[in-house]
Amino acid sequence: MVTFMNYTGYAGTYTGSGSQGIYRFQCRDGILSEAALFARAENPKYLCFFDGMIAAAVDFSAELAAKSLPSTVPKIHPDDNAGIALFRPNGERVQALAYERGSSCYLCAGGDFLYSANYHTGVLSAIRADASKDDPVLTLAAQLLIADHAGAHQALPFGEWLLVPCLFLDRIVLVDRIRFRITGNIGFEPGAGPRHGVFSEDLRFLYVIGELSGALYAVDMQSFSVVNRLPLLPDGELPAEGSAAIRRAGNLLYVSTRGQDLLSVVRAEGSEMRLLQTCSSGGRHPRDFVLTEDGRLIAANRFSHSLVSMERAENGLLGRSVSSAAVPEAVSIILREQ
Repeated sequence: MVTFMNYTGYAGTYTGSGSQGIYRFQCRDGILSEAALFARAENPKYLCFFDGMIAAAVDFSAELAAKSLPSTVPKIHPDDNAGIALFRPNGERVQALAYERGSSCYLCAGGDFLYSANYHTGVLSAIRADASKDDPVLTLAAQLLIADHAGAHQALPFGEWLLVPCLFLDRIVLVDRIRFRITGNIGFEPGAGPRHGVFSEDLRFLYVIGELSGALYAVDMQSFSVVNRLPLLPDGELPAEGSAAIRRAGNLLYVSTRGQDLLSVVRAEGSEMRLLQTCSSGGRHPRDFVLTEDGRLIAANRFSHSLVSMERAENGLLGRSVSSAAVPEAVSIILREQ
């Protein structure tokens, strides 16, 4: 028997087509409320929770260029115009730090740190976030240039390492979290374009989507090698615009493919993977999605400017869309149970 739950969600966006920043919405029994502006921000592309707050990878270029108002954004270098902003649950921005040129595409929390990966510059950054005070302080702890235009897409904490999938290098780079230097690589086939990954429950395997190949890869984390490959599209078709997000629920993996507006469901048992279902995302360009514990999937469809709530059956397969909410250019979602 499914117990229905209530959630508060936040959607990050691009602010080029009507969006004003981060939007907040409610999900009750799978039904989405009308989304409302939570906080004004420039291109808050990726969000994560940090110590009761919402952290966002953002641009500050317009704010820093505005001569009429003094900016409250400290900069590491004079030409930095992007970085991280922290928001309280009421939408108040409490701290910000500009430490790079052009905003990162990924942000995650690990202990006292926030880690960001910049797709365009190939730079991995560690930001210390002291949230013990009423007004938390952000400081740049370390930066690592993996390679120019590496296509760094994620930073996954794994023991003593950060795993950074690099789309244009066809490898995952292993970075020592303490010394912040590269200590190894996991190689993929040419043209794979590794983007995002999730671990199996026992951490033995990492499942990685190839944005360019349209395939899902199983990586053995004992040998640090790719041990299986599963095409996600019919007849080995290449995605018009690649796979984007991956999430896990038990032994089921869910993947979005933007160009085909598809969601895929895969059963993963160790290194063995089997495609169970492909279906519409309920909109155009499913950039991100989240899974709820009460059996829903909520997708952010960027080009149709919508969030869509879909049913997940007891066997994990996706069913009909039950609700939607308008959010301009939604590209990331985080969700918290009320």
